[in-house]
Amino acid sequence: MSYRKSMILLLMVALLGCSTLGKKVTSENNEVRMPHYIFWIPPNAGWYVRTEDDPFETTIVSMDLGIALAQMKFLTQTILDERLRMMTAKEVADDYREKEKIMMIEQGVKKGLYELPRGPTMSEEILGGRTFYIMYYQASSTNNFQDAWLYLLFPKESHNDWFIVAHYSLTAPHGLFIANNRKPDFLATLQSLDTR
Repeated sequence: MSYRKSMILLLMVALLGCSTLGKKVTSENNEVRMPHYIFWIPPNAGWYVRTEDDPFETTIVSMDLGIALAQMKFLTQTILDERLRMMTAKEVADDYREKEKIMMIEQGVKKGLYELPRGPTMSEEILGGRTFYIMYYQASSTNNFQDAWLYLLFPKESHNDWFIVAHYSLTAPHGLFIANNRKPDFLATLQSLDTR
């Protein structure tokens, strides 16, 4: 395997079941500092945060919207393949997103866990003067529907040993319109995201 961990497991947790929300985010605890990254969450907006004691530096920021769930997830991804470490950030991002797409189809769609009615589609976006490599998709399970965006941020333009994976999802029962989409909060958090 080229990378240490896949986002597919995080997708399946958000789409098929819930997780513990964590601590409520206030102006006193809205800064998240991990060994390889730092960011700020909009305070007093209804978000909850928890960090995992794992080698991926996982942070999960969640908001319960009643019968829907908005989630931001952040983790570091180690590049294990020496050949990929020599490539540009875009080349590694393309490789990672393609592997994620294949894994979503093999481990989710073909096994009947969910469908992908739209996407995955790839793009790039400049936020805070940095390039993020994006993958957007919609996923649908028996009970829930999910809009999701995967953002990749690299410390350097090439020769990286690791990068940051940021994932935003809005999960709700089928047919439910969510007027309170919290993606602007995710984008504000990405603006503050920095590598260390």
